[in-house]
Amino acid sequence: MTRIKEKTFKVTDTHESRREQILLKYPEAKKLMVVEKRTKYVVVFLVVLQTITSIAAANVSNTAAFFALSYMVGATLAHCLFLAIHEVSHNSAFASVANNQFLGMVANLPIAIPYSVVFRRYHLQHHYSLGTGTDTDIPSRMECYLVSYTSTCYLDHVLRKTAYMSCYVLFYALRPVLMRPDIFRPDKFFALNVAAQLAFDCGIYYLFGVKPLVFMVLSTFLAGSLHPMSGRFLSEHLVLQESDEVETYSYYGRLNKITFNVGYHSEHHDMPTIPYTKLPELSKMAPEFYTDLPVTTGWLHTLMLFIFDDS
Repeated sequence: MTRIKEKTFKVTDTHESRREQILLKYPEAKKLMVVEKRTKYVVVFLVVLQTITSIAAANVSNTAAFFALSYMVGATLAHCLFLAIHEVSHNSAFASVANNQFLGMVANLPIAIPYSVVFRRYHLQHHYSLGTGTDTDIPSRMECYLVSYTSTCYLDHVLRKTAYMSCYVLFYALRPVLMRPDIFRPDKFFALNVAAQLAFDCGIYYLFGVKPLVFMVLSTFLAGSLHPMSGRFLSEHLVLQESDEVETYSYYGRLNKITFNVGYHSEHHDMPTIPYTKLPELSKMAPEFYTDLPVTTGWLHTLMLFIFDDS
């Protein structure tokens, strides 16, 4: 097996042009760009559920059972909270930008590490620079070099990709700050995010000890590692097959019901101001723009494809 060589994919970013065409043909699509008032209730429910789960996990003495609970329940809820923060970063829960940021901080609490305010800035930059060299949702050249371009054989490549995805959350968190440090600004919202998180973490520690915090941090790490939902990081922003010439693959399966319809990602990239509850309506309103686009049948399938397909 020869070493993987660097490739330059011909990727055409069609989101802006498709948005223009949809709005020209279906001007009523603008009516989908609304504030979704139910979002705040869903976010609070997830925060309470993950907090209660973390406190209850403190009573699990068996290490294997504790890890299993973190992976199956904690990581799933943590990933849902990731997506709650993603949703409100587009100001979809309130008319006020500040209130959306505050709700993002609330969603951040059971994740145990403050990041919602910084994520918002980098994520909006991602939408502004989709598919370009300044898009920090795309792996850096250094990541590609270490994982693929210097692999020596198929097995080496598989092992590197497995290790990479095992700690992908670290790359996802650190890559934006390292690639674009100019976007980071320690303003009052960042200070509030850190202060609120410290107060929450200290309160949990004071009342229930360290174990709930261990559960939260472990769940956060596992949510962005070899977890079935982590395949979305790949399908949403990477070229899975060169002939497709797209970098966004939507997913229309059942997991959308608990992940803020993030699977409707072509629709989201086309019109990021439409809240998650209305994305299926956009797809139904303009089916000719989406039915022929490549899709992924499942995020776990995408994850396995990434690891075991040498191309």
